[in-house]
Amino acid sequence: MGSQFKLFRHNVFNFEVDIPNNWVFGVAGKPPGHVILMYPAGLNTGEFVPGYETIDVGILRQTHISLEAAHKALAAGMMQAHQGIAFSNDKSIGSLNGNESLAFSYSWPSKTGYTINENVSIVKYKDRIYTITIRTIEPISAKSHKNHETIIKTFKPTAPVKLP
Repeated sequence: MGSQFKLFRHNVFNFEVDIPNNWVFGVAGKPPGHVILMYPAGLNTGEFVPGYETIDVGILRQTHISLEAAHKALAAGMMQAHQGIAFSNDKSIGSLNGNESLAFSYSWPSKTGYTINENVSIVKYKDRIYTITIRTIEPISAKSHKNHETIIKTFKPTAPVKLP
């Protein structure tokens, strides 16, 4: 992606993605529901404030399910987790780096008074279902939106690393 980006490869979740040089990663949650969180260095990921932006990658525990079934499971879980959730009607089926994908978005009010927006891509790779979620507080700049899309387009599932 050039000098402004670095390749981030995760050998447990088996994926790679290009992220901006000033971004870092961490782990959020506990197994088996944990996700890999990528975000600008210095961001307090524990607080929803203006300028909040993260991208997380997770893997659904269910295997060998359709994208539509994964979408329904994720939506049901989000409805239980967040009061006042609103799903948009822009669900779309497509491809991400040659892998079947389904994208959708929703928003929900946080306890801090901000509206949290999440754009989710569900990606099927062999028997795995990945979720890639862009989480922001609106409004975000056109530059940030383009940056998020650029990052997501570089997401590639990888084969497990074989140790010697």
